[in-house]
Amino acid sequence: MNNPRLILRGKFLLIAATLLLSFLLQPMATAAVSSSIGPLEGPYFKEIRFKIYASSEAEVAGLLSGDVDIMDFFEAEQIPDIQPGLTAGTIETAQSAEQGMWGYSFQCERYPLTLTKFRQAIAHLVDKEKYVREGLQGLGYVIETFIESPGYGPWAATEYVTFEFNPTLAGEILDGIGFVKGSDGKRIDPETGETMRPLTIIARTEHPHRIYAARELAAQMDIVGIPYDLQEVPRSVASPLVFLEQNYDIYTSGWGGGPDVDWLWDIFHSTSPPSQNYQMFKNATVDAALNRLKFGSTYEECLEGAHEAQYLLSEQVPFIPLYAKAYLSPYNARLKNVVDLPWWSGVTNAFTMTFATDKTQKYGSVLNVGWTSDPQQPSPMYEINWWWDSMLNNVIYDSLIQLDPTTFEELPWLAESWTTEPWTPPGGGSGLKLSFNLRDDVTWHDGKPFTAEDVVFTWTYAKEQENPVYISYLKGLQNAETAGTYTAVAYLNTTSFWALHWVGANVPMIPKHIWENIEDSVRYQPIADGNLIGTGPYKFKEYKPGEYVLVEANPKWFLKPADSTLGYTTYTLTQGDTKPFTKKVTVGDDAITNGTYTATVMSAAGATVKTFTGTAAADGTYTVTLDTATINPGTYTVTVEFTAPVTAVGIGSRDDYNLVVEEKPPDYTMYYAGLVVVVVLVAVGYVVMRRRAPGA
Repeated sequence: MNNPRLILRGKFLLIAATLLLSFLLQPMATAAVSSSIGPLEGPYFKEIRFKIYASSEAEVAGLLSGDVDIMDFFEAEQIPDIQPGLTAGTIETAQSAEQGMWGYSFQCERYPLTLTKFRQAIAHLVDKEKYVREGLQGLGYVIETFIESPGYGPWAATEYVTFEFNPTLAGEILDGIGFVKGSDGKRIDPETGETMRPLTIIARTEHPHRIYAARELAAQMDIVGIPYDLQEVPRSVASPLVFLEQNYDIYTSGWGGGPDVDWLWDIFHSTSPPSQNYQMFKNATVDAALNRLKFGSTYEECLEGAHEAQYLLSEQVPFIPLYAKAYLSPYNARLKNVVDLPWWSGVTNAFTMTFATDKTQKYGSVLNVGWTSDPQQPSPMYEINWWWDSMLNNVIYDSLIQLDPTTFEELPWLAESWTTEPWTPPGGGSGLKLSFNLRDDVTWHDGKPFTAEDVVFTWTYAKEQENPVYISYLKGLQNAETAGTYTAVAYLNTTSFWALHWVGANVPMIPKHIWENIEDSVRYQPIADGNLIGTGPYKFKEYKPGEYVLVEANPKWFLKPADSTLGYTTYTLTQGDTKPFTKKVTVGDDAITNGTYTATVMSAAGATVKTFTGTAAADGTYTVTLDTATINPGTYTVTVEFTAPVTAVGIGSRDDYNLVVEEKPPDYTMYYAGLVVVVVLVAVGYVVMRRRAPGA
């Protein structure tokens, strides 16, 4: 017979072991990464809410009320609107000069913009001083070349071609190439003898200064007789026209180049994908200079290429640089340790989201980020780095190396260390062998381990897919291999000055187990399949179009502070117990009933133990029930996930929980029942024996 004391002692030991296992499964605290802004560790917010507003006015109102902590964009003309918050001390600001440029892009394959002289004529219609004085209310800097905004230092060209504001001269140039005025004052196309077609000007409505610049240019085109069709449209309309179809003539562009200036190659080189070189500009002489910038082995060679390319581009005019903004970046005064990045135009960046804290509460607050747009296509593999998509991707995904926010020095991130060695490609020439030694304590958001296989896959997959965002970084990748579980090696047929950043800092790591079966990475929508999975400080939680995107703190991030209290809710169930989960899903007034709602139980190693599929009611309410009857006692993670193919991006949500399954107590009912039977049988036997006894 079992000893009840031994049974209770065994149950106690199981519970103690389970609690110990739960403790051991939490990531061990690691040393913060040292940087110019202090030790980097986080996150401190339990959740980031990217709130989508219909207008910048509504977003500013949210900042004043405290519903918004940081904003995607803030314009000069909005300064008076936030004055009450500045006066009351509820709003603080960061101020600097942005490291980027705004200007006019020309679609250089659309006649008459194929003609350099025609583009130069338009350049004489641009009054940059007025744009800064009135369009930016003085908060900006006129720029004449392409890497001129403050912060780029010696990379800015000292020699370039300028075009003074002179509409009369513009008219003379047009006359000289045969575009003379007709009787109605409009220019005649010399090829057809008819009034030239109107040039399509696309101006994004999200930024008032873009609208101002477009209207000013249109007014000057009117004066010299160039017909135009000014289209003031939101990003959702402009994006396919400009970046996918190149169906425009003049576009009010904005470009945040980042600290490495080899991005100039991406915008203007003949072989750069159209979604990057959307000017469709092709010039062999410019290409040669850009190649020296992109693939030069030394700083001096890259600098020479940058200066020459800028001179040639200023002469050819595929793009007219206008200005860089002197930005004011407001934020809620409850925040501290915000990080101001000039190439991100302020404090709304991944460093702030990961390392800033709340003055009133170290852990557990919510950070509210104002957006004036839905994300275009949340995915690390999409072909355009949109501002909002990048903001989301940058907190979900990590790279091997991080760049210091002020010095741009390389910081260890997913890679603890790396080495650079000379390497001779099979066909001869000079190349590099880059070896990255990875951390061994990193997991993907779905619990699976991050290894060198993921790194090698990311590099080779992005190259094979010819991903437009990353192809220029991976063109020189000849081979990649693992050298153990936590060492990844890249072999490049280039000795470019930028090579380490290309594969180490510029390409976000993606999980092989998710992406290896995705045939078209550019068009793939991870949210629709529940696959927006990275290793970053935040995990995707929910997206509802037109309303919000939510991410929650990743309690297993490798730079989690030692005293962090952020973690998943824990459910403790006895084996055999059930736990229902429900979710109501609507978009507008419509109930969504074509989605999938699942609860997946995973082991500590990230292996799937059991998946339960839910059902939907007519009102959009989904229910899924977790049943522990066949789950062994132990500690697990549960992911409750909803996905639906609604809208082009899809909608979805993901919630993670800890699960402790305890052993079911022994059922003593059968034991006692058996004991009763034995007693009865013994009693009956005793009676029978007495009846058979002699002399009975």
